[in-house]
Amino acid sequence: PDIEHSYIIELKYAARTATDAELAMQADEGHRQLLQYSEDKVARQLASRTTFHRLLIQFRGWDMVRCEEV
Repeated sequence: PDIEHSYIIELKYAARTATDAELAMQADEGHRQLLQYSEDKVARQLASRTTFHRLLIQFRGWDMVRCEEV
């Protein structure tokens, strides 16, 4: 009862030389994976009675280029 929020976090890493197009394809893959994971029966059960968040965090080298809720 003390837990108000549940999270699934997808971390994506790309080389420093990755192009914007490569990052976009990687982000699309991350979105699909997050949606798939969040539909899992066990994940849904564990997250019941909480606000459920799906986060995509993407890095190019050391730089964070995307942090968004899906």
